[in-house]
Amino acid sequence: MSDSKLTHLVVFFLLIAATSCEEKVAPRVVADAPVDFAKAIDIAARYDAGAKALVVSIAIAPGFHAYTEGETVGKPLKLVIAPGSPVEFKDPRYPSGTQKMLPIGRSMVVEGKSEIVAPLVLKGTAEPPPAGTAIRAQLSYQVCKETACDRPRTLDLELST
Repeated sequence: MSDSKLTHLVVFFLLIAATSCEEKVAPRVVADAPVDFAKAIDIAARYDAGAKALVVSIAIAPGFHAYTEGETVGKPLKLVIAPGSPVEFKDPRYPSGTQKMLPIGRSMVVEGKSEIVAPLVLKGTAEPPPAGTAIRAQLSYQVCKETACDRPRTLDLELST
């Protein structure tokens, strides 16, 4: 083979090798923006004199959820009277929630707007508390997206009848 043909053949194979060995660039991964879980839930408490109950209204932003009764993995909503309070709950009613399949498994979640209604009585009696009675309670909850959760939190609630 002549030097010219050999040179052309070497150049040809080098071009083929260069095009088949293009630098493989990994797909660009864009990290999710940090999640501000504090903005994902809005909680307000009031005393409903007609129902003689503490009503805790919960609004959860779209794309987020909280857990409710029946949940076994996440921390469900839990309302308790603070120590030393002159009142106690009589059968609080939590939002029923819906069963949802999440990466962690099947969960009982609450999305959107819901309420916890906790009828109140004076401690040790069946009597409703008189006007002006201090109510001190705590709401424990956990807010999540499908792929990440905030740490469980507890909110102190203070109001009067």
